[in-house]
Amino acid sequence: MTQLSRRILWFTIAMIVVQPGHAEGDWVSINAVGDVPVYETTATESIANLILFVGGKGWWGRLDSQNFLIRKRRALVAEGANIYIFPNPSKEKITYKYRVSEQHARRIDALVTHIRNQDTLPMVLVGFSRGAVSVANYATRYANSVDGIALVSGIYRSDVAKRNKFSMESIIGRKVDSRVLILHHQEDQCKVTWPSSVRKFFEALENVDKTLVFLSGGEPTGRKCGPLHFHGFEGVESAAVTELMDWIRAN
Repeated sequence: MTQLSRRILWFTIAMIVVQPGHAEGDWVSINAVGDVPVYETTATESIANLILFVGGKGWWGRLDSQNFLIRKRRALVAEGANIYIFPNPSKEKITYKYRVSEQHARRIDALVTHIRNQDTLPMVLVGFSRGAVSVANYATRYANSVDGIALVSGIYRSDVAKRNKFSMESIIGRKVDSRVLILHHQEDQCKVTWPSSVRKFFEALENVDKTLVFLSGGEPTGRKCGPLHFHGFEGVESAAVTELMDWIRAN
């Protein structure tokens, strides 16, 4: 192999390694967000920026997670969304208490600012299950900083008293300065995400621009509060993605 051939070969390898691949996404380190990089994927014809917040103990980079937002991320991109998966500040798990903290909200705002500096597309925060707690906390502290929030299978008042202070009723109250989509499964059986409480919260919400969507159907196979049940839209994932993106387009 000649010296020129070697240079061409190494240049080709370098391009494969460092060139961003939008189909698979890129990892972006933002100091103000935390030690774990943000995962982002941009759409070919972008219509909005979505910051995604998973539930449970948070997210620290596992793309094989069964969380609804993680497993349907490619579908969101295909519909025109630039997605940014919000990570935990470190490899440690996060708590309900952390999700309602000012520190957490500041880290979210750092990513919002980072994205705003790149383009002027509409910005929507999408929180699934406990991720809705993060979204609600940010929206109440940083009014009008984003163009909409989507509370997907969020936390609402229930018989689990210790969780009620982290419910949408407790964090948001009756009004938030943002457009709101509430997306839920009408048969959600998780003990802190009762559909009846969802409807009561929506009816009490004084926002003019609010939307409630209940989905039905699906064939759950996992635990009631897990991603593979009505709570995580198993079997009706495509319908959930469509409802979310249709709401974004309409607003």
